[in-house]
Formats: sequence, structure tokens, C-alpha cells
Amino acid sequence: MRDARRERLHSVLSGEQLRVLALLTPPHSERQERPVREHQATLEALVDSWRLDDAQRADFRDARAAFRDTLRQWRDNAGKPDRDAWLTAREDYRQSLEEIFTPAQMAVLDDMLPALHKAPRHAM
Repeated sequence: MRDARRERLHSVLSGEQLRVLALLTPPHSERQERPVREHQATLEALVDSWRLDDAQRADFRDARAAFRDTLRQWRDNAGKPDRDAWLTAREDYRQSLEEIFTPAQMAVLDDMLPALHKAPRHAM
């Protein structure tokens, strides 16, 4: 799996971008303990390295904000979404990202965003 991931990254990223990603991405065991802000900074650095145009940046910012708003609403209402609600919100977010990024970029994001792969424990 690591080799397949490495090949996908090499097909999308330049040498400079790969070096930046290596500096920003700690080993898997550390990644699980990494604070959310650090993970967000890593994601933003990766997306910045793709040199998106202003419209794509705005679309990405809007998609992230909409997804975070949905999660914030659940939290503020002291409610926890059921699994179907979480999966629907996640799929809506992923579809909005697919309209912004290329399939190769989406493959890299899939590796970077474990939250897109599974529902949180409380939603199960």
C-alpha cells in the first residue's frame, strides 16, 4: 500500500512538492497524535503547492467552511449525528472537492484526510 501511495504522490507532485510534503508529514504513529491545527497547516501547504487559481481556492475554502459548519451545528446542538447523517455529510464534502481537484489530486487528499474514509466513533 505504501508503494502504491508513493507512486500516486510521485505522479502528481513535483520534486519540490514531495520534499515539502516529507517535511510536513510525520510518520504514521505521530500523525495520529498530531494536533488538528498542525494537520490543517499540512493540508493547506499541500493545496498551496498545487498553485490553484483564485476561483479554485475560493471553492475549496467554501467547501471546507460548509463541512465545518455542518459539524459545528451538530456540536452546538449537543447532538451527535447518526452514521447515515455523517456519511451523507462526508460524501457531500467529498463530491464538492471532486469538482475542484483533479482525480490525481483527490487521490493525494484521500491519503491525507482519514476523516473522509470513516465515520467518527460516536457516529457509529
